[in-house]
Amino acid sequence: MRDPKSSQAIARKRKRAGNEHMRSIEVELYRSVALSACEAISPEASLLKCIEQICRLMDWQVGHIYLPSQKRDALASGSLWYLADPIRFGPYQEYTESLVISSGVGLVGAVFATGQAHWIADASKDPSFLRARQAREVGLRSAFAFPIRTCKDTLGVMEFFTTRHVEAEPALFQTMNDVAKLLGKVYKRKRLEFDVMMKASSSDPLTHLPNRAMFSSRLHEAIVRGRRSGAPGAVMIMDLDRFKVINETLGHEAGDRLLRAVADRLLPFGGQYDHLARLAGDEFTILVPELTGTQTAAQVAEAVHELFEQPFSLDGHSIYLSVSIGGSLFPTDGEDTATLMKHASIALDQVKKDQGKIQFYQHSMQTPTSDRLILEHHLRQALDGDELVLHYQPQVCLRSGSIVGAEVLVRWQHPDMGLIPPGKFIPLAEETGLIMPMTEQILKKACEQGRRWQEEGLMPIRLGVNLSGIHFKRNGLDESILETLDETGFPAELLELELTEGIMMENVEATITTLKKLNAHGIQFAVDDFGTGYSSLSYLKRFPLSVLKIDQSFVRDIAGDPEDRAIVSAIIALAHRLHLKVIAEGVETEEQLRFLQGLGCDYAQGYYFSRPVDSSHFRPMLASERIIPLGMTALIGAGA
Repeated sequence: MRDPKSSQAIARKRKRAGNEHMRSIEVELYRSVALSACEAISPEASLLKCIEQICRLMDWQVGHIYLPSQKRDALASGSLWYLADPIRFGPYQEYTESLVISSGVGLVGAVFATGQAHWIADASKDPSFLRARQAREVGLRSAFAFPIRTCKDTLGVMEFFTTRHVEAEPALFQTMNDVAKLLGKVYKRKRLEFDVMMKASSSDPLTHLPNRAMFSSRLHEAIVRGRRSGAPGAVMIMDLDRFKVINETLGHEAGDRLLRAVADRLLPFGGQYDHLARLAGDEFTILVPELTGTQTAAQVAEAVHELFEQPFSLDGHSIYLSVSIGGSLFPTDGEDTATLMKHASIALDQVKKDQGKIQFYQHSMQTPTSDRLILEHHLRQALDGDELVLHYQPQVCLRSGSIVGAEVLVRWQHPDMGLIPPGKFIPLAEETGLIMPMTEQILKKACEQGRRWQEEGLMPIRLGVNLSGIHFKRNGLDESILETLDETGFPAELLELELTEGIMMENVEATITTLKKLNAHGIQFAVDDFGTGYSSLSYLKRFPLSVLKIDQSFVRDIAGDPEDRAIVSAIIALAHRLHLKVIAEGVETEEQLRFLQGLGCDYAQGYYFSRPVDSSHFRPMLASERIIPLGMTALIGAGA
């Protein structure tokens, strides 16, 4: 028979071991919860990271959170879950998602009411647990819930389950109580930071009015309300006449102060008619969500004009401004934000063309060229509003599997029309001359991003930026590019400018002179889509080139078309004779890759490695340094 003292000693030893184990878990929980929450980009993301960390450290299979609902003294199931086995536990999640739990009801309600952690040894059999049957069906047993608290409030309740029967441990209660307090502080701070960030991202930094994104959101809400009430509404875009002349005469700083003065004058009016915003540049907009029987959109527009009858005082000068207004009505002229804004823009273009004051959209305005005019109008706004985003497609060494460079590609994320493909706006930019400021913006953004990656300690890579032929028809191209490099601190030797054969041959001597000036500073040059143009091989050797890029039309059928294979082989051989490297574009299959390596191609890019992605998705690829898709490992080894 075991000595009672010996049994007590063993129990104390087990308790000490359990406490030490819990303390080690507590330390790790503290560290991981704080780190995960702080690294998250939003309050919800911080909670999700914490749920995942707690489940993994405590070996719980299901984690979930309830947040305050619109119903008083109740919690609603949030969409933040950790499921160790989504297929097995999915039915439980699906059932729980629709629940709203009142204070004091069930496990979660009890935690919410008392502000204290609660434990259920077997939730599948406990009559107080309202979801016992659902828990039993998926094999969940012990349940534990604790509040996320600040000094005064319960911000939510976290709930966890295991598939084991586990008795409550006092040490666990204390640990999770401490973690809950930390999580409450972190979550509250993250919520404040996120609210500030959202406010900043939804307002214009110059005038502090709502920006285009916020206006679009409000317009959408007004349209929905209008459908329910049946009341019509109006959207009006205002453009300040002659503002460009004033801006150039008095300077941009004075122009900014004038825009702020305009916003201040419009502000009471905007409050009267509900919504006012600055779209971009010198364009403002007013939303009148519900027009009454005695109030017409034209009367509102006339009232706006009256605001500009008095001059603005600026640096001792009296500045007289007039305003052009284009408007559209909903639901008459459209029932979605994109259509209404488009039609208001068409009306604004019409009133400026006619040199009038106010014009509301009419269907007769819709001419074959109107869409192009509106797109051009929005493109100008996109340059001012920073709507152009850069994507990066990796270029991979076929011997090492490492990323050696990336082609920089531009995407236009319009707030109303969505993602506009490059093929639709790049030709328009070239026709209108907007390609110049657009390329300057792209080049600066790319160099800034490349510099940031270097500062983060990531492997330096070459960034390829496309140049249009229009750049070579203007003076000062070399000075502009060198100025951008100097301003951003991006190394010149890591910048690769891509030109087509047509650009090179349009004005050979002038192009060679410009390229040599830039090449003297270390900038590299690539011939894009080689093989599709009409370059003379006798001239090719005179250009300071580093790379030939084989057009994807030759790569697409390289595995099955002997002629394409012969063309690619000849281009590679020619390039190597001229001491140039070769990049094959449009690589999509391993078979294409094997043929290219067999032909001695240096680099490749294409969907086989990655689609063009934004900087946040490109960074992990860059951090790994090697892109080795499934099935490529042996290929790399064979070519090394």
